[in-house]
Amino acid sequence: MRTFGMAVFGAGLVLALACGYSTGPTYNNPGSTDPGSGSQSHNTPSISVNDGFFTPSVDTVAVNTTVTWTWVGSGHTVTFEDGPTSDLQSAGATYARTFSAAGTYHYRCTVHSANFTSGMIGTIVVQ
Repeated sequence: MRTFGMAVFGAGLVLALACGYSTGPTYNNPGSTDPGSGSQSHNTPSISVNDGFFTPSVDTVAVNTTVTWTWVGSGHTVTFEDGPTSDLQSAGATYARTFSAAGTYHYRCTVHSANFTSGMIGTIVVQ
């Protein structure tokens, strides 16, 4: 009976590996304060609005995902190339946007970046 149990366990393991195992969606959202580094698997994509940078600076999410920005530093905005913008916020405030279409969305802090190519900028890639 012990051999049969091991055979069933082995067959289940092979099936699980063949079908692929996933813990859920993976977003490029590090838990560190190093902008744009690493990736972490989680279900609630969030971005920290720090003094002078966003963490992560690039995040990849699925269509219909809501991303939340949380202010760590004060005196910043989240302003998108395609129009939507947050108010000037203080530490502890949040701003959320749901991305309903695939694409690349660039955003910046209007206080600390004159354009979408340098300064305090970020990108959301929706797949």
